[in-house]
Amino acid sequence: MNIKYFKGKYRFRTEFGLDRDLGTRGKATIDLSDIKMEVVNKEEIVSKIIYEAITEAPKIVMEVNYLIGPDGKVFIDGKSNVDKLISGKVGKIIDQYAKKYEKQLKDYLSKQINEELKKNESLAKAFNGIEELSKINLKDTDALKKLLEEKKKEINDKVKQETESKIKEATKDIKLPKF
Repeated sequence: MNIKYFKGKYRFRTEFGLDRDLGTRGKATIDLSDIKMEVVNKEEIVSKIIYEAITEAPKIVMEVNYLIGPDGKVFIDGKSNVDKLISGKVGKIIDQYAKKYEKQLKDYLSKQINEELKKNESLAKAFNGIEELSKINLKDTDALKKLLEEKKKEINDKVKQETESKIKEATKDIKLPKF
């Protein structure tokens, strides 16, 4: 990530103390606020995430703990809230993509299912006709009921298979964003 400029307000605090063994232990805190920055390429996803996380944050806090031993060795440990800011921003972006693709998938599947239901509407009408005939003309109602149940099962199985096929077909073409 290339940064063209970076400016803002800062507050620097430090505290330290001498240990009995003549070592020095301390902590420095830097608070950055009202951050203004410009990156070379705001459209590149990583730069965009970092840029938005930092510039939208009310404050960035960096903390450095240090220890200078009596032998002169220096130990430094630091941390900041930048990682939490960036992970929060990434989470929001992922949520936005998930909502977008969820709606697209629901719309597509709804369209495919409605098309399949329209195709099977004529079959349902034919079965209703058979049911009416059974009430009037056929003597063997048990055999007709069995036939009707078999045909209904066939239709349900066909609708289920077609729906599953359409769902698989629909989801194979959807490309999720890569980070």
